[in-house]
Amino acid sequence: MLNIFRRHVSACPNYGKRTAQKCPRRPPCPIHYEGIDGQGIRHRSEALIDPRTGNGIRDWARACEVVRDLEAPAPALVPERRTAIQAAIDHFVKLKESKSPDTRRKNRRVLMDFKSFMEASPRNYQFITDVRFSDLTDVASAWQGSNRSKVRDLGILTSFLKYCHRAEFTSKKHWRRIVQDLELAR
Repeated sequence: MLNIFRRHVSACPNYGKRTAQKCPRRPPCPIHYEGIDGQGIRHRSEALIDPRTGNGIRDWARACEVVRDLEAPAPALVPERRTAIQAAIDHFVKLKESKSPDTRRKNRRVLMDFKSFMEASPRNYQFITDVRFSDLTDVASAWQGSNRSKVRDLGILTSFLKYCHRAEFTSKKHWRRIVQDLELAR
């Protein structure tokens, strides 16, 4: 918590005293602060500087605003983790190892087609976070075969994208919408 106070200059009748907001001098004496800010840093007594103007603050209301901003904890920046498409596919295939050989083969075929489509020009995507819903519709429209095969392949792709979402390979908002759109397309 930061404490604010006036440090009176030698020409002020309150010189040598630490008082609150009242000061008979015009302009009023500068405001100082001390204590621990929102990031846990201890500040010894120092003049309160207005970040907008770069000058010392003499107005009590403005000092309260600046101190409130200093006391607010800094938002924690979480670095973005990016997972390669191949790494996500490898994780998904490991999960499906207990399935029958035909199921594993179909999963690998659909996911390798997906990977080659995303890495081909003009997309050149390397990371799973680069994929957009419009890219997925392009992948699905490029599939050959009967309607039943396309539905099965779309189910495999949807299952893979849900796995990427649950494994936190992507941001939650990004994939929640893509997976919902894919389920509607089925």
